[in-house]
Amino acid sequence: MPAMRRWFTTCVAILLAISLASCGRKAPWFAPAPAATTGTLLVLSSPGGADILVDGTATGRVTADTLRDLEAGEHVVRVRREGWVAAPESLRVEVVAQATARAEFTLSPVEEVPPQVVVLEAFSNVSCIGCPQMAATLRTLLAESGDGPDPVVLIDYATNWPALNDPHYQAAPAQNTARMSFYQSDLTVGIPTLLVNGALAGASGQPPPLDALRELVAGRLAGDPGFGVQVVASTIAGSTAIVARATLHAERAVARPGAVLAFALVQDPVTYVSPPGDQGETEFHWIMRDFVEGTAPPLPLAADESAVRTVTLTRQTAWPVADLHVIAFVQDPQTREILGAGHAVVTAAVALARRDLRSAALVTVPPLRTRTQRGRP
Repeated sequence: MPAMRRWFTTCVAILLAISLASCGRKAPWFAPAPAATTGTLLVLSSPGGADILVDGTATGRVTADTLRDLEAGEHVVRVRREGWVAAPESLRVEVVAQATARAEFTLSPVEEVPPQVVVLEAFSNVSCIGCPQMAATLRTLLAESGDGPDPVVLIDYATNWPALNDPHYQAAPAQNTARMSFYQSDLTVGIPTLLVNGALAGASGQPPPLDALRELVAGRLAGDPGFGVQVVASTIAGSTAIVARATLHAERAVARPGAVLAFALVQDPVTYVSPPGDQGETEFHWIMRDFVEGTAPPLPLAADESAVRTVTLTRQTAWPVADLHVIAFVQDPQTREILGAGHAVVTAAVALARRDLRSAALVTVPPLRTRTQRGRP
């Protein structure tokens, strides 16, 4: 018993000492880890290899990739790859802390379509009442940004009335008469008359005002001809010949087997010291000087197929080469619709022997210019 008492007394003493030693001290405390405020984002595209942008800023990463340590909250995600268009264009993604969000895009190749060139055809005469007003409207349109001479071109034909001695008519009577006959139903009321891609604009004798013409042209420019027309034209030294070549290239299959390819030589400007008619005009624009239709049909064309057609036009030596242009267009004679067109400034060629006249057209043709449409997913 004495031994047990001593053991008990010792234990109590130890406990009391521990209690006294810890009096006034706090237990150890450790701060909890802060709650995570970032998450991750997985960005995918099909196909991959697209630059990733978050909130308008390039990340320097490409799809497919996971972006880490993004602040929790809503982010706008986009992808970008040259030659491709993304669907959707952008995504709003909610990034949740300690979680992985996902943004996925489908890429489609940008569709390249041939350029649409609108052909305006005017019928006028140096003594025509109203023709100066139509000419002023056309000059304004062609001078506006985005228009003439490409993608909007003008061919001004001369009629043999009211003045038979119209110098523009007399310079090419057969060609002017042929176009008058082609559009005879639209010239029965009178002139000035204007056609847009072969369709009467306004009324015969009453061309549309500028705003209405802008709207007509814009509608035509929005079309897709399915093929492009590239034109080159050059003079032959020592000759009055101009060799013009049109290269048609189809982006998709185009039918219209009855279509014809026409070439118009036009001069811009044509100026006089004194007015040649009774309307007081001394300066005229885009006057037709020669007109030739190709003998070989330009259509149909299969997708990615090309056709090359060459003609020879004739100029007068009084017409400055620097003022000459060639407009080539494909037209359906049944509907009179102009399907596609191209334009080139005539260039002066080096001296060639007459035997080389045929090869003069074999010049390098630059690649067809195309306009871009949004891709279709």
